[in-house]
Amino acid sequence: MFDYKGKQIKKMAKIFYIIGVSLSVISLVVVSVLGILGTNLNWIWYEIGVFVGMLLWWLVCTLVYGFGELIETNYEIMDKLDNLNKDNL
Repeated sequence: MFDYKGKQIKKMAKIFYIIGVSLSVISLVVVSVLGILGTNLNWIWYEIGVFVGMLLWWLVCTLVYGFGELIETNYEIMDKLDNLNKDNL
């Protein structure tokens, strides 16, 4: 269950990034169409909000991906140290 947790975290970060950006693009298209159709929305603020949300989503996914990379690198270092200790004994 806990094997290769770093790779799983990195994979989930990629999946969440794709889902988040896809939803942001869909909402941007919807807000743009509503703005063009002349609804009472102040649509430019909604578009700015979508862009800011997409940037924040990218930042969060990047941090989660970096955390997965850190865990994966930590396991590699632990394995190398274990092999080094076994060779010295």
